[in-house]
Amino acid sequence: MTMRENLKCCESSVCVPDNFRTVAGIDKLNFQIKILYGDYIKFFNKNLLNGNNLVHDRDLEFISQNKQYTIFRLNISSNCKGSARYGTPPDYFGFIKFKNLNIEDNLEFISIEINAVILKFYTVLQIRDFIKEKIESYGLEYIHDKISRLDVNIYLLGFDFSVLNDDYFSVPSKESNQRKNNFIPSTFYFGSRSSNTVQLKIYNKWKELRDTKQELKQDLLIQKFNSLGIEDPLSFPLWNIEFEVRREKLKQYSISNLSNVDKCVNSLFNDLMKRFRMLEKPTPITDNNRNRVKNHFIWDYLISNYDYNS
Repeated sequence: MTMRENLKCCESSVCVPDNFRTVAGIDKLNFQIKILYGDYIKFFNKNLLNGNNLVHDRDLEFISQNKQYTIFRLNISSNCKGSARYGTPPDYFGFIKFKNLNIEDNLEFISIEINAVILKFYTVLQIRDFIKEKIESYGLEYIHDKISRLDVNIYLLGFDFSVLNDDYFSVPSKESNQRKNNFIPSTFYFGSRSSNTVQLKIYNKWKELRDTKQELKQDLLIQKFNSLGIEDPLSFPLWNIEFEVRREKLKQYSISNLSNVDKCVNSLFNDLMKRFRMLEKPTPITDNNRNRVKNHFIWDYLISNYDYNS
């Protein structure tokens, strides 16, 4: 049975093919750290003034210095607190950016961008503890953190979204876009990337990994689907369903700092899936009965299978 025939079959009856598998998680995490201003001045003058980049830490690798930040890659030669969820994690934790003293914008002095692959290995609380220990090793008091961006996602193996079009989706924002490859959809965008909105992105994950040559990520996903009983994952379509959520919107879900991400992320994902819906049949946006159309069975399947803490 072709994927298009399979889609029609599943619209008429709730069937879940045996090759369907999901992996839920967090795909991106950016946050800032507040510290005491006086301590930071001393730290900066001693270690970073005039681009000297003299932070004596074997885990820090200088990347660049721009107008706003002095940027390092934070490697993992030290042990992260807690054990990895599975396998051997990559060799770097993410990027740590120290704000230059000539920048006066009332924002926090240290900004962190976590390596997306690390989020597959450690919980957010483990990540926080590791970063906190690092910051305090520089003589800086870690007062609190606040999240600027959190992307929650679920990978779906076994279903091909390229057979769909925009009329299958009912979303709160009128902004939408498609990216096609040889006239076949490879990415759907719904919503904008502004601070007070949410963007839904659905894209062909195998294609992305192949195009960007991210062999580690591909190998990790293959291993994960192998452990879920799929011998040859590459023979099935794999798509990523991802919500990009920024600070102002996160506050509405009681997610403002790292301490409550692990316990709130499931409800965040489920609520967003109810606001952004995939319909059981294509329904033009001009149809007055659009809101009455049921969810596509795939959408309900994704909602029931998202569990970041599993």
